[in-house]
Amino acid sequence: MTKAPEKLPYDSLLAAGYRVAPFVVERLLYIRERLFSRQIHGHQWNVLNGVLMGDRTRPNHAKQPAILIGMHWFAVGGAEALARDCINWAQELGLRVFVVAERAGGVPPEGVTVLDWHHRPRCEWGTLIQELVCKENIVAVHIYHCVPLYAALPVIRQKLPWVRTYDSTHIVEHMDGGFVRISGVWSKHIDRTHVISRGLVEFYRQRFNRAVDLGRMIADQKVARVRLRSQQSTLRVAFVGRMAYQKRPVTALWTMVRLVRWGRKTGVDLRFDIVGEGLFLRFVQQIAAAKGIAERITFHPSGADVRSVLRRADILILPSSNEGLALVAIEAIEEGVIPIGTDVGAMKEVLPQELLVQSYPAQTVRGIVRTMDRLWRDGAFLEKQALTLRKNHETLVSEPSAKDVITGYYREALGVK
Repeated sequence: MTKAPEKLPYDSLLAAGYRVAPFVVERLLYIRERLFSRQIHGHQWNVLNGVLMGDRTRPNHAKQPAILIGMHWFAVGGAEALARDCINWAQELGLRVFVVAERAGGVPPEGVTVLDWHHRPRCEWGTLIQELVCKENIVAVHIYHCVPLYAALPVIRQKLPWVRTYDSTHIVEHMDGGFVRISGVWSKHIDRTHVISRGLVEFYRQRFNRAVDLGRMIADQKVARVRLRSQQSTLRVAFVGRMAYQKRPVTALWTMVRLVRWGRKTGVDLRFDIVGEGLFLRFVQQIAAAKGIAERITFHPSGADVRSVLRRADILILPSSNEGLALVAIEAIEEGVIPIGTDVGAMKEVLPQELLVQSYPAQTVRGIVRTMDRLWRDGAFLEKQALTLRKNHETLVSEPSAKDVITGYYREALGVK
């Protein structure tokens, strides 16, 4: 399989564009993405036929039961964070854990057996899995955004019918439906599917006529009092996310430039935290220097303590072009921060409508600045948003958690005799 790319497609052109007219380039990238998204229906959406399975009784084995967890890569992200949580949950249940990634990139989890298969052709993965299952007593396969494991499902179902198959999905990608589409296509080869939002529950029902399990990536944690106060003289704004186009760090910086301008008019001193690494980081740093706001920004690596950063912030901005349900938005609420984000994916399940903005870059920037201005000026509006965020958090906590759903899967796999 391919390694994580060292540079972007059209890297030189993007570098030149971001140097000369960065916010024009940001608009063009958005338009390009939306044009390509029109091709989404040209991809495979029909559910593939299942295979005839034999006896699902698990054969006796001398070794302790184990699970194979497949990831896209080991980089930092919501899906990867959940996969790492699942490793811990599996180990708590007594399962030995084997982990494989589709692509190189990031730091592998500790305390597990990491399989170096990313360089092997997909056609070989079925054989590799057969060998692993028979040798190590694999009782379940759990897929987190790993295409070769989806492709190996017919082999698992036909040759290894006692192995339980599960997957977790987060987001419908604009271009081709992403892993949600792939998961849906393989529906008849998967025992159970876990999703993180009500929107995805409905999407699977409508698109694939299939029931899936909602499990929130949230713990029952105390929510701190909102830190922002009306008319305060300083504001600290955070942006947390991979430096990739989906998170739109350049749009975040564009917003920061406009906020500094707003601060000069209102007498508010703006300071910023940017957490994350990736191929767009150099563009962000370059534009920040060119626009004269670099000294106002503190950059943090992707491994930084996000909650520590949030505890110093008043506002979190999420200008993403697409999201599932951003975990950092939930963390922000818990730490007393007001999140403002684009109305994409399932973000409306955590943020009230007044804190959601449109996704076209210029509208995103204007929307965030206007919303911040109203929060700063209007104490009643600020209080209303704080109360709604708290109520939304309570609703999320009241729903099944990812831990409850997924440990239920693992217990099911362990209980097969």
